Amino acid sequence: MSERSGRSRKGWGVVAGVGVVVVALAAYGGVAVLNTDRVPSGTTVDGVVVGGQSKAAAQQRLAGHVAAAERKPVTFTAAGHTLHITPASAGLTYDTTGALDNLTGFTLAPSALWERYTGGPTRAIRTTVDKAKLQEAIAAAGASIKGAPTPGTVKLVNGKVVVTHATPGRGIDAAALASSIAAGWPERSEYAGTLTQQSPVLTDKTVDAFAAGPATAALSGPVTLVNGSQQLSITPLQLSGVLRSVPSGNSLKLAIIPSAMATLMTTLGPQLATPARNARVAMKGIVPTTKVIAGENGTAVEPVKTGTALLAALQAGRRTVTASVVPQKGVTVDPSQISTTVISEFRSRYPLGAQNAARTTNIKNGLSKLNGTYVAPGEQFSLLAALSPITKANGYVDAPVLQDGRDVLGTGGGLSQVSTTMYNATFFAGVQEDTHQAHSYWIPRYPMGREATLSVPTIDNKWTNDTGHGIVIEARTESNYSVMRLYGTSVFSVTSTTGPQFAIKKPGVQHIKTAGCLPQPAMEGFKVTVTRVVKRGGKVVKNESLTTTYNPADLVVCG
Repeated sequence: MSERSGRSRKGWGVVAGVGVVVVALAAYGGVAVLNTDRVPSGTTVDGVVVGGQSKAAAQQRLAGHVAAAERKPVTFTAAGHTLHITPASAGLTYDTTGALDNLTGFTLAPSALWERYTGGPTRAIRTTVDKAKLQEAIAAAGASIKGAPTPGTVKLVNGKVVVTHATPGRGIDAAALASSIAAGWPERSEYAGTLTQQSPVLTDKTVDAFAAGPATAALSGPVTLVNGSQQLSITPLQLSGVLRSVPSGNSLKLAIIPSAMATLMTTLGPQLATPARNARVAMKGIVPTTKVIAGENGTAVEPVKTGTALLAALQAGRRTVTASVVPQKGVTVDPSQISTTVISEFRSRYPLGAQNAARTTNIKNGLSKLNGTYVAPGEQFSLLAALSPITKANGYVDAPVLQDGRDVLGTGGGLSQVSTTMYNATFFAGVQEDTHQAHSYWIPRYPMGREATLSVPTIDNKWTNDTGHGIVIEARTESNYSVMRLYGTSVFSVTSTTGPQFAIKKPGVQHIKTAGCLPQPAMEGFKVTVTRVVKRGGKVVKNESLTTTYNPADLVVCG
């Protein structure tokens, strides 16, 4: 009896021991589960407190810290000058990879659980230094010092090769300063540089050889771009707009300017491909309807691969390039986003008469291509793309265009009137202005500092619809006015000022006896500043100031 009773007590002891273990394991597992979705309290990364936050929130806070740190200028002094470089653009960056690893998520590792339960760690963020990029940034900043060496350059401008020889001088020892910054950043942000006598990396012989060789060869004639049986010609003038020279060791090489190539293919590409046709809004008089004119998908020339092929052809001495063509989807219209409320209107007067007939034709043709265009919320609109191709086959004619301060004939002359009308309509709608360029010379019929020109392929007029609602463009001529109305939802209020002219420059006189000369009056050059304050719900969301410089336009006397 006593033996059976003893065995029973022993069995119960084992059971009780197992139960304690099970309870302990459950509690251990509970601690593990309770600490899976939050960064341990007290955790800091590069001095930023991220403890107690979800991993996503901690990553966001860390990203903000890194962005601010990479924008904080690094300052250095040399020869009495204080100069600055921005880390992010000078090869100084943070690497946050792994900065929050193993701080969240399920784990049974005792050390990790103890750390999460008692308080998080203190961690640093790795930094990376691109020494070559840092030296380039230092040298570029130091170029402002009087007596600094200047590098030799070869530029491709307006279809021509332009050479500038280097000059020696006393400049910042970029290599030594880069080493100092690489060793001290980000703990230190102030450094001292020294000046040394420096000779140019690119000798005059090297610059001249590149200019006479690859650069001149690239612009020696047109390049034919083909897609099956279709082809187009890229002129030397257009080639010079998409090509540039870049350093390559102790020499130079040609490179494509991606943004210019993209613009060129946007404007010329439709001659090789079948562009998508965006849906449009049917207009009733000057008012949008809810009827949508369906668009269609198409194809477009892909600029990156085509640019690579163009460069390879030029380097190999070939003048024919096969374009890379990709599918293109047309923009659709959401009828519920169509509004009949005018959020902005601008009217721009243009001259009439027989001498302006060709110009008027281009203005009317350009406006007709915009009428009924729908710009979706968040969409960027390109005027150059909407009007292209600017060819006679697309309805444009030869008319005066401003070139080097005087009028010459060019296809599409007058489209700057359309561009100026659009710039002002979007300006006063309060939307985001992305890119535009004023004329080099002021044309009195346009508002000072509030006008925009166009040029294929380099000068576009782009804006983004940031109203949160769709915008419909109504564009037409009324009497001798280019008129544009934007229909949408009014969310912005806009105030603007135009300052007085300053920095006045007097014009000269040109006597031209060549055929095709167009006489023109003289116009002073000056600067003017325009401001724009945009409010949304009474709060300022854009506060902008833009100073435009106008060159003096010479009096042109023909004959």
